[in-house]
Amino acid sequence: MKAFIIMSVAACAVFYACSDGNPSKNSGTPCDDITTCDTCDTHAELTHYGDSAAHNYPHAGITVMGLRKSPVGNLYAACSYVFSSGGSTICLFHLGDPIPKIIQGGTWAEWSPDGNLLLYWWGVIDVNGEHILYEFPDGYKYPTWSLDGNRIYLLKGTTAYKMRTDGSDLTLLADSMGVVRQLNDSVLVTVLDGGVYTYNLNTHKREILAFSSMPANLELLKPDIGIPSDLGCWDLSPDGTKILADFGDTRGILYREDRGLYLFVFENRTVRKVLPGQYWGQAYYPRWSSNSTFFASYLCRKDNAAMEYEFDLNGKTIRQMTYTYQKFWL
Repeated sequence: MKAFIIMSVAACAVFYACSDGNPSKNSGTPCDDITTCDTCDTHAELTHYGDSAAHNYPHAGITVMGLRKSPVGNLYAACSYVFSSGGSTICLFHLGDPIPKIIQGGTWAEWSPDGNLLLYWWGVIDVNGEHILYEFPDGYKYPTWSLDGNRIYLLKGTTAYKMRTDGSDLTLLADSMGVVRQLNDSVLVTVLDGGVYTYNLNTHKREILAFSSMPANLELLKPDIGIPSDLGCWDLSPDGTKILADFGDTRGILYREDRGLYLFVFENRTVRKVLPGQYWGQAYYPRWSSNSTFFASYLCRKDNAAMEYEFDLNGKTIRQMTYTYQKFWL
């Protein structure tokens, strides 16, 4: 059974740089414009690693990411990554819990439609019994649910497969695919470098969707060494009408103006930027919280950590979801 042992790391005080340029201690309400955290001390995260390591270790603390709310009740699932130990965990918690419950080493957290099961990178977890039901065969990962919860879609390399929820009937779907999500009864959607693609389960055809105002030559964000890239940097809205995708270039020009989190709207095929690209390629790991709001992981270097926030589609902060005092590690 695959698992990580996570070493303890000291929590850092929550600290914001507000839009007026003055830092403010956390009082439970983040600044209206969380992106102003980029005005924090540019070397705060380099204390232990030095400039030469900055490319591989954006900060020395903890990243909480991939936040998902259960479709039933008020339980949340998220992943955490601790840079001092290089390990990641899957946690369950209610908002404000000082000690979230760590249920498995690993990444990825996808609730089943009925809220009883949780997909993680390597298998399926029974949430109520808090144990692993089974693990996927070696090499299969990035799982997502079908709309009815009776199938699981997953990848092996860039080849997409489907199987039944109990792990049986593993069937090849298509090559040259990324993480897939089900758009409707007959269509899957995936985001790759350069755009959004659909795959028809009946005709077995893959097509690219044409969107206006799409910046050229952007890559789906691939986080640098040290940051788990296996959460996927895009998500499909619950009603299947929109996609949020994190585009950038962490291996080239770090401060390209067109880096950032983009909103793709299917109805009018338009694209617009919702949030700018983050410092040193930190990923947002966007996850929808409703059809008009989303969760994203934002790095504030004064905190020495990346916590989860909820945003509206104009990029304004609604509330902070996780805090550095919560123990997301062993």
